[in-house]
Amino acid sequence: MMRKSFKKSVISVIAIMTVALVIFGLAAINNVRAVEIQPPVSMWIDPPTLNFTTANTHVGNKFNVTVWVNSANSTLSVPVFVWQVMVGFNTTLLTWTRAGYTGAGKSQFFEGLQTIPVTPVLTANNEVKFGESLFSGGAVGNGSLCWIEFQIMMAPNETTGTLSSALEFHGAPNDDTYLLTEDVNTVPSLVVYNATVNYSLPPPDTTPPTIENVQRTPSGDVSENESVAVSADITDNTEGSGVANASLGYSIDNVTWTNATMTSSGNTWTGNITGQLNGTTVWYKITAFDNAGNNATKYESDTIPYHYDVIPEYTTAVLVIMLMTLAATMIAYRKKFVRLP
Repeated sequence: MMRKSFKKSVISVIAIMTVALVIFGLAAINNVRAVEIQPPVSMWIDPPTLNFTTANTHVGNKFNVTVWVNSANSTLSVPVFVWQVMVGFNTTLLTWTRAGYTGAGKSQFFEGLQTIPVTPVLTANNEVKFGESLFSGGAVGNGSLCWIEFQIMMAPNETTGTLSSALEFHGAPNDDTYLLTEDVNTVPSLVVYNATVNYSLPPPDTTPPTIENVQRTPSGDVSENESVAVSADITDNTEGSGVANASLGYSIDNVTWTNATMTSSGNTWTGNITGQLNGTTVWYKITAFDNAGNNATKYESDTIPYHYDVIPEYTTAVLVIMLMTLAATMIAYRKKFVRLP
């Protein structure tokens, strides 16, 4: 029995590991497919466009790009023995922080081959220079070469507008950015695809706040001179500027309105309507502003405000008198029609 149980446990573990490997394998395939492979012979930076805004990216934040190469397809085969890149950038917006190979101590493109690594450097012209060589032979196909990390140094404002930087290969295909075959005298023709970094202010907030879950306390009948609390959940959209204020408007004729300031606890905002006289119909609505000046008003339906009626408040004494009067009336009525034998 113990052997059978152990065997079942092993099978379960193997099954789980297999599923996990499949999932991770699919994820890896998806990551590779996410990169648009350029036609040979070419070198490019991925992603080709990076867009940042001050809403989620700040001065000092860092990001990576990856350099890729493709040297072959079904009709062309160029064995690569040496590669070198030199990438320039806008030093007002960016600074280079570090770079590295995409494989284990070597480029993913040269994975499984014996390589001669070099150390990435920043040239006097503020360009990132990096490369790699094989001991012999050549690699054919497509793959990633290196990653380069940059840091944002300046933020845009209303005056500057969007700040941009090209991540640009220099000296291709013969001088600074190139590929070599094993005889090192052959420099294949190389097409390069640069990248662009944009850093901008977020788009203007034109979305008003959202007002939901309007509640009234008391929720039922309202007595004369009884104060009523009205609450609602008020939020601004994810990229919005935030809720600035909210007010509770109320009226006893649906024409002249009084505005009561609402206070917040988290996303819940609450305001109070003062007590009113018996027989009064009270109309109310909620208006909220965000910090960009957008506003929204919550009605019960379309443009019809919420409302409630104020009813008489019967005291215990009044109820006792009414009951005694009713009882006396019934007794008198009974005596009138009852005949003694």
